[in-house]
Amino acid sequence: MGVLDKALRDRGLTLSHAGWPLAPSIVARRRAGAPGQRPALAQLLEAYDKQIDVRDMPDFLLKLQRSGEPVERVAWSRALELAARRRDGATARRLGALMIQSGHEYVEVDYVSHMHVAAGDWQIVKGYLKEMGHRKVRKGPATYAAVLRAVRHLRALTAAERYDLAERYYAVAEKELAADELGALAPRMIALAPTAAVAERWVAALSSDEARSLDVLRARLMFHRAVGDAAGALEVVAIYTKQGLPPRPVEWAMAMAAARSVSDAEDVWEAMAASHRAHGEDAIHPSCYSGYIYACGADVE
Repeated sequence: MGVLDKALRDRGLTLSHAGWPLAPSIVARRRAGAPGQRPALAQLLEAYDKQIDVRDMPDFLLKLQRSGEPVERVAWSRALELAARRRDGATARRLGALMIQSGHEYVEVDYVSHMHVAAGDWQIVKGYLKEMGHRKVRKGPATYAAVLRAVRHLRALTAAERYDLAERYYAVAEKELAADELGALAPRMIALAPTAAVAERWVAALSSDEARSLDVLRARLMFHRAVGDAAGALEVVAIYTKQGLPPRPVEWAMAMAAARSVSDAEDVWEAMAASHRAHGEDAIHPSCYSGYIYACGADVE
């Protein structure tokens, strides 16, 4: 029995608690190799991300810490990031509290994770921004990207109001960020654009390589979905194809979600079917069926 296993068992604990059988594998990999060459716990959490029940992570890290196993700040931070990725606010808050209790300071990525979960709750997002200022944590491009994402989720506002709010924060970002850091915010502003003219202005300001980047193409699809422009969405999907990138289900789902009529839905469906045939794909993703049904309403047979 290893030292860690014994320490846990002495406390009546087990590594495979709460239905997380992968915990022993993580610890085994953690111990492997010579001192100084062991995989970081944060890397191991990331490696097992898709197989982990995120709700188990606070207890797991706490038990590791109590057993004497070092749990670095970056491991807490990565766990918090994974919880945010799953939009699990309760687990994120618990991880944050345990992280502070463990004597670790927050850095930008931790606040960004919390803002990711709180997107749409503007008061909470503003509270985190205020705390970052109070604690003198630098607001980098990730912070402003999270703020713009939160603005996009303020459904109580009109598209024009959301964009005006985003522009105000973009103006602040221009004063605080380096020129090469601002490029990360352009896709967010494109997705928030209230009209095609505004979206096109942002795209036109980018270099040709930036305009063809996946982040920008995805942002353009998000814009067309928001304004209900299926034809515009299909134009963006065509850019994927020209670049040798077969559109994925998520891109087709956004194009389908831009359809606001039966004819628009049929246009997207035909383009999607042709793309599938061209790339030897048979199955159509369920999200595309649901989008088609939503657009066509009672006319679907």
